[in-house]
Amino acid sequence: MKSEKLYEKELNILKKKNRLRKRKIYNDNIIDLASNDYLGLAEKKDILEKAYEKAKEYHSHSAKASMLVNGYHPAHKILEEKLKELNNFEEAIIIGSGFLANMALFELGRGGDVFYVDEEYHASGIVGSRLTNAEVKFFKHNDFKNLKKISGDYKKYNRVFTVVEGIYSMMGDKVKKEITDYAQKIGYLIIDEAHSVGITGDNLMGITDEYKLNQNKTVKMGTLGKVTRKLRGVYFSK
Repeated sequence: MKSEKLYEKELNILKKKNRLRKRKIYNDNIIDLASNDYLGLAEKKDILEKAYEKAKEYHSHSAKASMLVNGYHPAHKILEEKLKELNNFEEAIIIGSGFLANMALFELGRGGDVFYVDEEYHASGIVGSRLTNAEVKFFKHNDFKNLKKISGDYKKYNRVFTVVEGIYSMMGDKVKKEITDYAQKIGYLIIDEAHSVGITGDNLMGITDEYKLNQNKTVKMGTLGKVTRKLRGVYFSK
């Protein structure tokens, strides 16, 4: 049975609501203003050629499996070390997509821990928050008073994580410094910098750079996604 027939009713409903979407091969003849390839690196032939030449130096030019099996390639390690250097963080790990990175962040929580999450945090993080064994509480967007209100009993938890974005992808506003300062006072700050790296800070490394955040209290979901849309990084200190 064709999938169109199997879901004909649902597809028709989506059409009526103007919500039906289809995949289309992009047109090379148009100017791209819709993707996240902000720097146009996806079309830089010299970068492609350098990457190809570098890959040929290795016995294997593919990860082949997950990193926990035998897919941790030397190229991964090189990139992680460079990200650590640029961010001045103790550790870094690259993850296959922004969605997976945000899911992984909520795995930091265990029973007896709590996440205080901005209600406008990225949707992939909201999905991740539903999978953690820790308690999750949402506070009003960028509202310091509401965060303080819902976190009044934070001392009863083992670990406390406050989850925000540096510059919010949907609202376009910057997280308030009083929120990040408070988050690091009561526990750890998790910050999605996908839209703030390259935009703000003395070294253009985002809000962690601009606010001079305590790296020992910060977990940063970093930004390669808005350059190549291939990888995101998570940076953290022990």
